[in-house]
Amino acid sequence: HEPPLGAVRTVERLLGSAAGRPDFRAVAAFGPDDELRGFTAGWTDTVLTGREPAFELAELVVAPAHQGLGTGRALHDAILADLAPGSRLLMTLDVPELTKRYERWGWSVYDRRTPGTSGRAYAVMRREDG
Repeated sequence: HEPPLGAVRTVERLLGSAAGRPDFRAVAAFGPDDELRGFTAGWTDTVLTGREPAFELAELVVAPAHQGLGTGRALHDAILADLAPGSRLLMTLDVPELTKRYERWGWSVYDRRTPGTSGRAYAVMRREDG
């Protein structure tokens, strides 16, 4: 089943050049009407660790109308499935609603950062699989 062209272009626009990486992974969720309900993407990098390569869950987005229905968890589990054993990292806004959700999914806070000049606090979260 080929996803609708509009949905593909939306994901490409949001992820920019990351889709060209050799280790890029993405999963999308579509409704029966081919509506894009959510997507997730990631790749192996050293950006968050500064040294050791780890799979970075870079995006996990669910359309507001489909939040709270298990779509995010299904996307999360699907993108992490079949990865080689090792570290997984992600960075999310450092707010309890988000950090607690990821903790329920097996992640723990690894570091806290306030990048750039926005003043927004982020939690770097880590998970070991395998």
